[in-house]
Amino acid sequence: MPSSVLGNLKPRVLGACVICIRLLILGTPFPGFCLDQHDAGATEAGVNLTGTWQQNSERCLPPPRNKAYTYKMTVEASDKTLRVHVIANNGRGERKLDLTYEIGGKELVYTGMDGDEYHTKVHWNGDSLVFTTVEHERGRSIPSQETWTLIDAGHSLERVKMSSGLDEESKNVCVLERLP
Repeated sequence: MPSSVLGNLKPRVLGACVICIRLLILGTPFPGFCLDQHDAGATEAGVNLTGTWQQNSERCLPPPRNKAYTYKMTVEASDKTLRVHVIANNGRGERKLDLTYEIGGKELVYTGMDGDEYHTKVHWNGDSLVFTTVEHERGRSIPSQETWTLIDAGHSLERVKMSSGLDEESKNVCVLERLP
């Protein structure tokens, strides 16, 4: 390589290139590191979903019909595991649900707060977490897809759920705000 080209390279870039060349030659177990093929897990993508989130009903479309309804969830996220503890209150009582998803892994089958059976797989799509679910309700299968994306500089979590029933499709958007 001509010295004029080397002289124009920033030292950090040149150092990183040399390190990657050495790793590739030495047979690193992580060649994707040098080829910019990172796993887009929670830590790698810079997405921090861990925390407690409270639904802001004023930022939900459509807005909840029950004004007394509250929804709060605590999330623990790592590269491959997502733990979600949900507390929902419809004004007549509190319901709780604890779920542990394997991100990019096997399907989770669970009974929801409404008594229906859910089959859900979770994976990363860029900086968004995508939940692909089939709800089994009274002999019907209702497919849906929900996407979680951080907004407002990470202070809010936008949940967009698209579902399709027998004759209808629906879209719900809800924003949860990170609690201190």
